[in-house]
Amino acid sequence: MKRFMYCMTLIGSVVLMGTLATAEELQFPTTEQEIVNALKGTEDQKVTGALQTQNADEGQALFDDEKKSTRSIKGISRVVNDENAEKTAPLKVGALILFDTNSDVIKDESFNLLREYGKAFTGDLKDAIFIVAGHTDGDGTEEYNLMLSQKRAEAVKQFLIKEFKIDEKRLIVKPFGESEPLESNDTPEGKAKNRRVEFARIE
Repeated sequence: MKRFMYCMTLIGSVVLMGTLATAEELQFPTTEQEIVNALKGTEDQKVTGALQTQNADEGQALFDDEKKSTRSIKGISRVVNDENAEKTAPLKVGALILFDTNSDVIKDESFNLLREYGKAFTGDLKDAIFIVAGHTDGDGTEEYNLMLSQKRAEAVKQFLIKEFKIDEKRLIVKPFGESEPLESNDTPEGKAKNRRVEFARIE
């Protein structure tokens, strides 16, 4: 319990630093070993990943209150912008999980990729805690996309819990909607990159 409360306290910290990640900076590993290599990291990186997450209560309030839906959430797509950026860059990866349009049902062709994450999270990363961050492209309203990103990230979390018996406290869902695109939404390729789930290690 103390370990979990510690992580939740870290998530509540607001640190505005660095620049938005680009598609080139964010890794999209597809095998268990690639996932482990990308998320193992150092203790400094684990702390950085936690501290660079926007206040969780503010994010949930934004999700719950449609009047606040035009406010942006800036979170795990931030990286440290100083001379030690390479050493302290947060541990996060992207996963291009496929969903039907306007749906939070995971497509069958994404199950193999999620199983690689499940194997990593129950293997070498079995003691780690992660934020499961949902992102969408720019189609639809900001409010709708925030809700959709919440549902899709939750669907990914539930798949991992059901298939791999992962403790739900190790997977903390945060919706980001359309607020943090990796690429332009003007092309199909850009939209595909923006419709993603990110896993950020916080411990």
